[in-house]
Amino acid sequence: MGWLELIKYSNDIILNSNFTIRRNIEGYKFPHAMDYDEKMEVNDIIKKIYGDDFFMISDLTDEVRENLVENFVIPRGFDDENAAVVIKDGYVIAVNVEDHLAINVFDFGLDLEGAFDRAYEVENFLDSKLDFAFDLKFGYLSSDAGIIGDGIDLKYKMFLFGLLKEIENYVSVKATLQYNKLTLDKYLPYEENDYADDIYIIINNGNYFNDTRKRILKIEDIIDTITSGEKKFRRDYNLLYNESGDDVRENISIIYSNLENSKLESITQMADSLYKLKKYNLLGYDTKLNKEQIDYLLFNLQKSKYQLQRDPERYEFLKNYMEEINGSK
Repeated sequence: MGWLELIKYSNDIILNSNFTIRRNIEGYKFPHAMDYDEKMEVNDIIKKIYGDDFFMISDLTDEVRENLVENFVIPRGFDDENAAVVIKDGYVIAVNVEDHLAINVFDFGLDLEGAFDRAYEVENFLDSKLDFAFDLKFGYLSSDAGIIGDGIDLKYKMFLFGLLKEIENYVSVKATLQYNKLTLDKYLPYEENDYADDIYIIINNGNYFNDTRKRILKIEDIIDTITSGEKKFRRDYNLLYNESGDDVRENISIIYSNLENSKLESITQMADSLYKLKKYNLLGYDTKLNKEQIDYLLFNLQKSKYQLQRDPERYEFLKNYMEEINGSK
């Protein structure tokens, strides 16, 4: 299966994927402990290597910045104006964010090995020009204790409304992942302990393996199995979970009415409602909003410019959008 086929196969199951190699430069403190001059020194080192591909995060357009947040390149709410990024075809390097360097390859879907190869190609290039902080006992040093070792950070954001609907399946998948040093949790992008029911995040838990490629291939196989399982459960969803078409259509009407009449005020309510519509849309129901409209709202309502769980500007954006599409019908 080729790269494009892999992306299509996992589409709407793997929502975001990010493989990162984090490194620090020998002789410098971690970014959180550096003063302005020290951060500028590190920035200058990287800018000399990458020239016009180097950008201060504060100079990025809102669209580019939101894309980087959505793909785990920079943390949500990150506001250090002395941090930067290198934007190249196929990868992005975050500079002075959590570590001096974070080589990010994202949106690779099921092709984790391809992301691994691309990221290490960049790491080998930088290793020829820089002296990375390394300890014979602990491996590559990082500000994050969980990253020390190989310095690998791996995240998958997944939409698993079929496979993990039953608690028995959730426990089984979680145990399999834990055995392989991976963590499965509900995706919680905000401080609140709630978001959308069926959105999960899988991250690596532990580094410094004798054969990193072997581990990467094992993880790739696990994610492929989860994706295949989700596709099967979606195919047989109504049969497995006994949801009648009339009940689903009633749920869709309630959700759409709440959106249309501005009854949803928090991002948790909005996201949960839109992901439910997305689920029903994927199952073949008429959800009144099409897939593109649902995805557009999910992306825009989660922008980091909205600082509050119940942000008035977010509320107004949704209200105006719903009025606009209803006016065009």
